[in-house]
Amino acid sequence: MPAFSLCTGYTVERMYKWSRHTPRYHMLWKGATLVLISLALMLPMVLTARKYMYPVLWRMANPILPVSQYIKIHTDPTDQIFVWGFIPIYYVESGRQPASRFIFNNFQSGLIPIENYDDPDVSDFVVPGAMDTLMREIQEAQPAFIIDTRPDQRSFYGYHPISRYPVLKQYVDEAYMLDTEFHEKYPDEQVRMYKRKEK
Repeated sequence: MPAFSLCTGYTVERMYKWSRHTPRYHMLWKGATLVLISLALMLPMVLTARKYMYPVLWRMANPILPVSQYIKIHTDPTDQIFVWGFIPIYYVESGRQPASRFIFNNFQSGLIPIENYDDPDVSDFVVPGAMDTLMREIQEAQPAFIIDTRPDQRSFYGYHPISRYPVLKQYVDEAYMLDTEFHEKYPDEQVRMYKRKEK
């Protein structure tokens, strides 16, 4: 690669010197060089933007997320839901009230988005008493659905499924049943939804 770069640089230099003797070719060369430099500068931005283009276009075609739509259809307007993870937009789009003050669960998991999301052990950052408060509130509210966003990497909760937290897992196992798994239906949304058991 270094040898190729040197040869390319030498060739460009020779062509530039040659073009200087002919005004018409010299202007053409300057224009072509400007275009190539612009493309080289834009390429990283295009490659980066491409990663985010599909979700943006998909959202334009689908104003409401499928999970939010599912919640809206299968719950009453007065029902509450609980979303475990870092996707509070489900509350907004579905029009359902959160079952707890914690609309995201970084206080319980210790996760700090961008900062330590790729660290499997962030227990040092857990806020003392946060899980107890959460459990007290959702047990009182008895939400119609509990949504585990762990499989969806947008929520940064890849290392933090509900099953990792014994007291929360026990409550879900006892009072809820698996209703649907959106990661099998929609590639852009990967969540597990638990519905409260009938009594």
